[in-house]
Amino acid sequence: MALRSNALTTLSQAKAQLGIPASETSLDARVELLINVASQHIETWTGRKLKSQAHTQFFDGRRQNCLVPAEYPVTAVEELRVDQSNEFADPSTVWDNYVVTDDGMTVTLLDCYLPQGYHNVKLTYTAGYTEIPADLEYGCLLLVEWLYRFKNAGDIGRTSKNKGDESVGILQQIPEVILEHLKPYKRLEVP
Repeated sequence: MALRSNALTTLSQAKAQLGIPASETSLDARVELLINVASQHIETWTGRKLKSQAHTQFFDGRRQNCLVPAEYPVTAVEELRVDQSNEFADPSTVWDNYVVTDDGMTVTLLDCYLPQGYHNVKLTYTAGYTEIPADLEYGCLLLVEWLYRFKNAGDIGRTSKNKGDESVGILQQIPEVILEHLKPYKRLEVP
């Protein structure tokens, strides 16, 4: 097993979180799987691709002067093209009169508006975090730990278990303490 490109933490960080010595390698494949599962789950839950990567997105021109890409923060725009024929091959379709806002949420055109059309705007850009924010990585580490402990406790499929004379409920959903670290990264608007 290897870590996927969207992994939000490292094997060494996860092993430290789980209390597994760095020299112990027999559990590495299992921990890498949990990192991959946790990272994918976080991307699904937040509705975003969080690690820095390239994207291509098409927009409808509506005489607006800004674009709101589906992925953010935008760290670079490789190319902005506007082409009514939707071919995007002619060099004259490249526009370069824009800026990315400081928060990386929008690409704003300077002194011009996009012409009206259907999928006549093509934006090629890089978005996401090159360095994962500490709270996001910690949320991933907590999720990895929760998945690891949940499996080890043998509680999969159970809703409660008995301890002496009392019945103890088993948490089947991701604990709120983990979600608190992920909430700031959740997409709030529909892309």
